[in-house]
Amino acid sequence: EVMFAVLPIDVASIMLRITSFNTAGTVMLLASFYWYMRFQESQKKSFFIFSLVAAVFAYLTYELTIILPLLIILYDLCITAKNKKEIIRQGKWYAPYTLGAVALFVLRANILHKVNTDTLLVPIPFWTRMFTMTKAIMTYIYLTIVNSPLSVYHDIAVSKSPADGVVLASVIGIAILIGLGIYLFQKNKKLYAFIIGWFLICLLPVSNIVQIATFVDEQYLYLASFAWALLVGIVAAKLLRLSATKQLLKGAVVLLLAMLVSFYGMLTWHHNTVWASDETLWTTTLAQHPDYARAYNNLALYYIEQHDYDKATELLVALTKKYPTYSLAYTNLARIGSETNNLAPYVEAYDRRVQYEINQQQYQNAITDAQEIIRTDPAYAPAYAKLGTIALQTRDYMQAVEYFQKAILLDAKQVTTYNLLGIAYIRLQDAVNAEKSFTQALKLDPQSFDGHFNFASLLLNEKKYDQAIKQFETAITIKNDDPEAYTGLGVAYMRSGAKEKAIAAFEQALHIKPDYAATKELLRQAKSL
Repeated sequence: EVMFAVLPIDVASIMLRITSFNTAGTVMLLASFYWYMRFQESQKKSFFIFSLVAAVFAYLTYELTIILPLLIILYDLCITAKNKKEIIRQGKWYAPYTLGAVALFVLRANILHKVNTDTLLVPIPFWTRMFTMTKAIMTYIYLTIVNSPLSVYHDIAVSKSPADGVVLASVIGIAILIGLGIYLFQKNKKLYAFIIGWFLICLLPVSNIVQIATFVDEQYLYLASFAWALLVGIVAAKLLRLSATKQLLKGAVVLLLAMLVSFYGMLTWHHNTVWASDETLWTTTLAQHPDYARAYNNLALYYIEQHDYDKATELLVALTKKYPTYSLAYTNLARIGSETNNLAPYVEAYDRRVQYEINQQQYQNAITDAQEIIRTDPAYAPAYAKLGTIALQTRDYMQAVEYFQKAILLDAKQVTTYNLLGIAYIRLQDAVNAEKSFTQALKLDPQSFDGHFNFASLLLNEKKYDQAIKQFETAITIKNDDPEAYTGLGVAYMRSGAKEKAIAAFEQALHIKPDYAATKELLRQAKSL
């Protein structure tokens, strides 16, 4: 009991259960198990009825209590030492527990299937989950014994093949543990077999046979960790009995136990300080796992509740930069904007999300999110510019022009927007307006590489080779490592009859990008002139 009380691994479980129906479910499972043991000892049916009532409450309040029938059967096999025939005859007593567990399993499976279907979870193939769970079970075993490092989050890499070395080692480890349990059972060391069986059965509901949200979560070890506490207690009791007449050995056993309890106690004290508040919990988790999105979001939520909006905004902005599509971050940024009357961080974060989606060619998502920005701030010019970019990339050039013009109307100092507008005009074969757009871009920023390069490309298409050469050369002085600029310059030289200069430009482009196939062909053509 002392060992179970001081196990640090149970801190997360206890803290999460204080305000949860899971507490009642766990208590009801243990109560049902206890009354069943009393029933087996006395054969009083009133105890069986008490056990069933507790089981019903357990099933209704905590889905992980689905394991109750297996624990009861394990108890009869290992503790009351019933043989197989007796177990079969006991079926009428197991049936009510089993029916309740089956009903709970079906309900749980349907609910989790709906969660997956609604994309709240990313579906993971069954065998991928099973391969990954082998590593998770070994992690659970390690955490139960060592109780360190403890964290809200444990990153278990998904494994898709049994050939993965860690998966293979984990399968061997689990097989050894199961084999040991069977061996101990056959050798009439059934209490130890009960301990192994209890641990593994308690992990069955979270083994991802039906997909859940995580592979490892410390709270799921609350019931399973009883097995380790029981094992330590049994071994300690045996050692104390063996050393009863040997004071020195007895003192060593007591000292060892005291050290183990003290070690766990100190870890528990430290872990309690981590769980003292949401701030300490999520700050510690973020330090342990800097890429864990939930830690950013939950710490930000804590600061929002404390009205420390600057810290919350900083965390959420960092989160959106790491994970541009993490929806909760935008929800909380919107909440901050509503409470502070400053939606700028929300809009700017959404703008980065739209750019990410454009880069990933997720155009429909990008359109939806850009429209959300416009709904929030109708005067936000970059949102229209990004809608124009999407239209340009999807070859809807007239629509692109309209969006770019709208963006410029709202903010006439955006060089990039003028450049993109010029490209849209080129696609529409409107050289006059394209030239006006590039000229305006260069007026705003004479050092705009894109402005000079795009203008040069337009002039090249218009066969104004001398002007194109000048623009390409200016672009190269601004950015001298761009192979396309040297290639464009080479084409302009070649078409104007300057063969040697064309060859030099092409060679420079290939020096920067040796595998540039188009430039290789142009160089071959220039040399053949």
